[in-house]
Amino acid sequence: MSLPANFTAVVTRVIDGDPYLVRTDENVGAELVIIRIAGIDCFEARKTQKCRAQAARAGITPEAAKERGLQAYYFAELQLTGQEIECRAAEGFPDRDDWGRTVREVWLADVNVATLLRAAGYEAG
Repeated sequence: MSLPANFTAVVTRVIDGDPYLVRTDENVGAELVIIRIAGIDCFEARKTQKCRAQAARAGITPEAAKERGLQAYYFAELQLTGQEIECRAAEGFPDRDDWGRTVREVWLADVNVATLLRAAGYEAG
């Protein structure tokens, strides 16, 4: 499905700190789409190889990295589930990532969600 550069959607499920399952608005066909937030990479909520690599880069244990990932997940879940968000084209980022997820800036009531996550300390760096 080809999406416009900018559209609104409702978050139906938080997958991790930075990808979300959303339902696009009726103007875009009311499709379920996975959105990957541009501009931030949150710690993983599962202790995977990526989580261990994030921990090593951050100078923390894999357990601490996983804990931050879980905190990012819960933070996003509380802030975003059921909320209408604005998905905007992200300058300097591809339309889709390596896993086929749509990459967009995500805005909640005029607040950039990546900025919120970064300020809360959930960015893996």
